[in-house]
Amino acid sequence: MGQPASDIDLPDPLESSEDHRVGNSEDLLSQLAGDAVNRMMAENAVDPPPSRLNPVQELTSQLDTFFEELRQRQAETAAAVDAIPDANPIEINDAERAALDAGGEWEASEPPPPRELFPSYESKRPTPWLLRPLAGGGRLVETLSPAARAVISVTSILSFLAACAALGYVLILRHG
Repeated sequence: MGQPASDIDLPDPLESSEDHRVGNSEDLLSQLAGDAVNRMMAENAVDPPPSRLNPVQELTSQLDTFFEELRQRQAETAAAVDAIPDANPIEINDAERAALDAGGEWEASEPPPPRELFPSYESKRPTPWLLRPLAGGGRLVETLSPAARAVISVTSILSFLAACAALGYVLILRHG
């Protein structure tokens, strides 16, 4: 076994006649940190990481891989198609051939008019007599040219904004 505790002779730090220089705690910490850093650097000094390719080289490599796989699949597909037994070709009689050859006639005809996305809605009830002037005004605006309709639209927007400004002015004067 080990030696008994009485046989170990340890020096007494208080009675020591030697002048030991006591270091600063910061020096001790920096020494320990330096040792730890050196140990970590020695552990990680295995192999440098592999050099990365620049993005163009990486993309080129990926494209090469993709096209190589595509060539292999194309060869496999061609082999599979060649393995299919010959099928009977479609037989077309003379009347069908003439109809196919004369197909250019229908292309010259005018295409059908487009369908309405939103079909017009006609109410089953007549328009109330109070709303009839508005309906008549709407019909009148629809008959105008696009430029005239644009002028009416701008005028109505400006009138609305002027009315809002006048209302705001009156409210400010009334409460202010």
